[in-house]
Amino acid sequence: MKFHSAVRAVVSAARPHLERFNGARLQLSRRLRDSLQNLQKKFGAWRERSKNSARTASERARRRKRRLAGAVGCAACVLLPSVVFGAMSYRRNLAMARESFPATPVLSTHDRVLVLSPHCDDETLGVGGTIAEARSRGLAVRVAFMTNGDGSRSTQIAENVRHLRRDSLRQIAAMRQHETVAALKELGVSREEIVFLGYPDGGTQTMWQKNWTADAPYRSPFTGADHSPYANSQTPGAPYCGQAALHDVTRLLGEFRPTVVFTTHPDDTHPDHRAAYAYARSALETLRLRRDSAGWARRARLLTFLVHRGVWPAPHGYHPDAPLAPPADLKDAGTRWMQAPLDERSRRAKEAALSRYVSQMAFTPHYLRGFLRRNELFGALSADEARETGPASNGAAPTAFNLSAAQKKPLSQQRMPHESARSF
Repeated sequence: MKFHSAVRAVVSAARPHLERFNGARLQLSRRLRDSLQNLQKKFGAWRERSKNSARTASERARRRKRRLAGAVGCAACVLLPSVVFGAMSYRRNLAMARESFPATPVLSTHDRVLVLSPHCDDETLGVGGTIAEARSRGLAVRVAFMTNGDGSRSTQIAENVRHLRRDSLRQIAAMRQHETVAALKELGVSREEIVFLGYPDGGTQTMWQKNWTADAPYRSPFTGADHSPYANSQTPGAPYCGQAALHDVTRLLGEFRPTVVFTTHPDDTHPDHRAAYAYARSALETLRLRRDSAGWARRARLLTFLVHRGVWPAPHGYHPDAPLAPPADLKDAGTRWMQAPLDERSRRAKEAALSRYVSQMAFTPHYLRGFLRRNELFGALSADEARETGPASNGAAPTAFNLSAAQKKPLSQQRMPHESARSF
């Protein structure tokens, strides 16, 4: 009996503790259950947000893909015709190499050669071999540059990368002049036979069309100058206007009295190249009207060369044994094309001269080396040939012909109106 009484006493004493333990266990169980439920809810909400985010990201990706596909489609619609047209033009230009063209008349011992180049390097690309041949035969040669290339951003970028300090386009102009002197030395032309006119790169056509007089000069967007800032220009401080440029070109021709004038073709796609032809032709017409220069000026021949004309020269790149032929679209456009064969010595001199234009070779070496061929190409415009055989038709210099790039016919097919010569 005592044992049972002891057990009952122990149980009675432990019962409150057991009840408290069970209460704590139940409370802990409820908390764990609530925590698990909260975790499940949070996980469910996170999973739903993830699904929504994935759907949103997927939708965004789909929208980006649709926009990209639309942009690619639009670009293809715009570029594909140009690519197809360019490929067709290139094939036509390649076919021109199989055609034959008459040879350029051989320079005589009495010829005096003047080259009017729009930029530094154009003279080497178009006439370098002919210059070398003329100098090797002892002919008088003068090479003049309308601009110093002070609008060449590609040259500026190349020099900034190379030297990390040259940021002035006027410094670039000085550097390009230095390259020009070195290049022409390879062709046999001395510094005294080089003339820098110092007009703005990219602005000579605008000067011809819009900024004719000194009271409204053209301001270069590259150098900020509206007058020639170069001390070695033919006319230092010359205003950037068409009248001053024509005066300088006329003075240049009048002092040198060339028998052959080389300049860029009026259907070249670069505006400065079209303008160079305008100034050269107008200067000749002006001199043909003057009594003291009419004789030699009427006998002077004006020959042109191309530098820029779409996918040309063809084939692209360095092909020294391939012929240089005119673009197919200019074959029957009012220009009589002629090929001037180059001997091995002249070809080597031309290649050496081109290598001196380090700043230009840095960006477009394949294009520039495409002019190193077995011949050079010159064009005589029909209107120019007619004027060389006789006096001007009505006694006035045709100086106001159109140089608009939007014209329907090539410039070589247009006739220049005989307007009164502009005074300067």
